[in-house]
Amino acid sequence: DDEPTCKCFRWLDGKTCKRGSEVAPLVLTRFSMYKNQARVAEEKEASYRETTAIEREKVAKRREEKARVRERIAKVMTKNK
Repeated sequence: DDEPTCKCFRWLDGKTCKRGSEVAPLVLTRFSMYKNQARVAEEKEASYRETTAIEREKVAKRREEKARVRERIAKVMTKNK
């Protein structure tokens, strides 16, 4: 008796063919591999985005500091005139 133990429904699929039984584990293994590669790629992208954001923030802070220095120099120059 190959019927599933659950009596709530009737299983419609027959037994998997020999080729299907051979290929299914390979497909699942490959799917898992691709899933892991996608996860790693997402992690790398997130890291890249974070690093890029930090670098942009540093550049903005440097520009702001340079602008402050220019303002101070301009104030000193106008005072001395």
